[in-house]
Amino acid sequence: MIVRALCIVALPLWAPAMSGASVDSPLPPPIAGMRAQPDVGLPSASRVIIGVAITFALAVGAIVLIRRFAPNAATRWGGGSTSSIKLLARTQLSRTLCAQVVEFESTRILIVEAREGVGLTLLPKSETPGRPPSP
Repeated sequence: MIVRALCIVALPLWAPAMSGASVDSPLPPPIAGMRAQPDVGLPSASRVIIGVAITFALAVGAIVLIRRFAPNAATRWGGGSTSSIKLLARTQLSRTLCAQVVEFESTRILIVEAREGVGLTLLPKSETPGRPPSP
């Protein structure tokens, strides 16, 4: 831990000496073909706050426009529950085997999940809801 702290403190002093620049130099030596720019700095706090405020305003404006001009966009992108898929039954047959009956557009599907994989089977349509079809 102490060695890491010494490395963090000593590295800024040691690196310029190894590159051939003087320790008192305010800038590292320029890379061939590039000019050094001494006045490059971080933006002021007010510019950062203004940038965040503008980004927030654009996000809120986009949300308002989507809600105004695409009212059913929330149901299209998963916000609402207008799906035609219904879970009719689910049973856990063992720790690794689960069976589900799903209805999708008036078609019933048996989904069996096991450790080895997933199986799907289309079930025949029944004449009476809740009763199996007669043979």
